[in-house]
Amino acid sequence: MPLDNLANTKEQLKHFFKLNKLNVSKNLLTLPTILHTVKELEKKFAVTDHSPSIVEIEKIYFRFAQAIENKELTSISNREWRMSPYIFWYQNGESKPLGSNYDFISQYINWLKRNSTPGNWRKLIHVFLRDYNQRSNYKLIFQQISCVIREELDSCSKKNNLIRWTERDRQINLFSRDFCLTKAIDSFIQDANCDWDEFALLSGLHGDLGQTGYAESIGKELLNKINTLPSEELLNATINYYFNNGQIRFNDHRVKLIEALLSPWATNAYKISSELKKRVHDILIENFKDPRIIAHQRNGWRSVNQSSLQIMLRWLVGDSIEQFFDIVDQMALDHQWKYRKAFWMAYFARGYLDEAWFALGPDAQYYAETHFGNKLSFGKIVKECSSNQSVLIIKIKDLVFAEWSHNGKCRAWLTTDPSCPSHYKDNYSGSNLKAKSLKIVPHYQTDGIQHQGSENYSWQEKLNDFIYQHTGIKVYHYDFRI
Repeated sequence: MPLDNLANTKEQLKHFFKLNKLNVSKNLLTLPTILHTVKELEKKFAVTDHSPSIVEIEKIYFRFAQAIENKELTSISNREWRMSPYIFWYQNGESKPLGSNYDFISQYINWLKRNSTPGNWRKLIHVFLRDYNQRSNYKLIFQQISCVIREELDSCSKKNNLIRWTERDRQINLFSRDFCLTKAIDSFIQDANCDWDEFALLSGLHGDLGQTGYAESIGKELLNKINTLPSEELLNATINYYFNNGQIRFNDHRVKLIEALLSPWATNAYKISSELKKRVHDILIENFKDPRIIAHQRNGWRSVNQSSLQIMLRWLVGDSIEQFFDIVDQMALDHQWKYRKAFWMAYFARGYLDEAWFALGPDAQYYAETHFGNKLSFGKIVKECSSNQSVLIIKIKDLVFAEWSHNGKCRAWLTTDPSCPSHYKDNYSGSNLKAKSLKIVPHYQTDGIQHQGSENYSWQEKLNDFIYQHTGIKVYHYDFRI
């Protein structure tokens, strides 16, 4: 809770009291009592006090390890027992964690029942939720602990400081013996309206508990559910759960997160709205960048499976065509653009375009950077072209096309041709993009094709026939007619 902004802190405190159905007087929120109020709230509702330092944890660990080895657990002091939950899953080299020792856990539980204070229970609750990922390795131990916690919470009186955890358990099923996370996901979607901050208040998953353990397991379960039966509700919930306040939660889930968010488009079995598709597209590009760029392939998109990657690349092909024609529309007021766009979008709609990239001349660069900022990926034509010219580079099977703006030609090369332009370069020269290319119309004297007779679909039919002859791919005339 930020304390550097008094007004914001007051609002958050009021919201906290309202959410927890507590009465609060105006006097409570005066400046001298803000810090005191926060401390009291921590004491009453937080999982536990601050965790001990690593030095303290190691000291406690070796004290218990020695006592267990010498069978002298009776010599352990109350203070040491009180701190012992923090060493349950502490890993010392290749040794098994002490929490895997059933006798040790049983003796701790016996001690806890004799020293049953809210503070001691909160420490156990904190460690249980923080290290929840360990449950798959030590199922019986975690079941034993969850049952002990639930038994204590069920016996709490309304005045007990643990009552909020009792309510959370009933609402979210935090301490389920079978580790079921369905109610937690339902609570995030329905009670918290897919808002992480609301859910953190409801569940008690504040601070480090929001970054690991139980919170992380909810994230994994969301991904599993999307992969099993995707829906718009689950997609929106997953995006809100993983991307919060401009940060990615659980970076270790990067690959599975990307693959899960793209999975509904792996087949045509699921109908997802275009608005949600755009949301998925935008958030992946914003956080993991453009996978066509080698640097981003090695970072944000590293290890993502090919089927998921191809979905994103296909979307980006469409982006490039749309963006290119949107930009050149501003650079050249020419009726022909709508015909060129319709032609290439017809191939895109049928899934025939393998790659698309564009390179902008200086004027178009300025426009793109002014209006789109860093949201676009494109190359730059740095020499040997008019300042207002740009080019769209498209690949269909073993053919690469350079579609020039303004009165420029469309040129084509075989991918085996040394003069064939490459995709995804930062910089291009105009001469390389106008190098000797294939004859598109056999009886023409020159290579490439001019965009003459757009209204009569003259060049479109010739270029369509050329593509069919070289690739076996064909779109019908009505696909690109306007």
